[in-house]
Amino acid sequence: MPRPDASRRLAAHARAAALKALIAQSESLPAAAPRRPARPGPDLPLPKPAARRPPLPKRLGEHWQRAGGDTRALLDTARALTIANRAFAASVRPPLNEHAQLARLDPAGWVVLVDSPAWAARLRFGAQAVQRGLQQRLQCPVPALDIRVIVPPPPPRPQAHRRLSISASSAASLAAAARAHAGEALGAALARLAAHAGARATSVGDPGQAR
Repeated sequence: MPRPDASRRLAAHARAAALKALIAQSESLPAAAPRRPARPGPDLPLPKPAARRPPLPKRLGEHWQRAGGDTRALLDTARALTIANRAFAASVRPPLNEHAQLARLDPAGWVVLVDSPAWAARLRFGAQAVQRGLQQRLQCPVPALDIRVIVPPPPPRPQAHRRLSISASSAASLAAAARAHAGEALGAALARLAAHAGARATSVGDPGQAR
């Protein structure tokens, strides 16, 4: 009969031999092919590529500079009028420059709006000097100034105070309420109100006619 130590050694050798056989078998198998991603089924639509948006201009002025036609012409006219008004304000002595302003740059004559006939007469007296000052500051020929008076509209008149009217029956009701609360602070207040209402009481049929 074999000894216990010999039996354990035989069992250990048998397990080691079986493990080597498994390792050798796994190494002899072909390598697994890489797994492909599954295609989306009919219920899963393919993702659409994101549409590229055109870059937006950094400033609104850049967008107007790129635009053409009427928009570009309007922008150029507004810019030229702003520059001309700055030169006009520097060419006219104060306080006249606070009452006059360039409104239109016509080739036949630059239109100047003045808010009163007195200031218009003063501007006409020195129009040639203002024209020369504009030419020096703008470095371009300036036509004659077409001075026009535009008087601002007068402020609206305040509405007349409308007197409130009260009927005779309402005044009588206030007097009755005052008598019901006689001797109280409320009764005294109602009595004063009834006396004031009695002085302004009108007939029910004609609210505009005094009683």
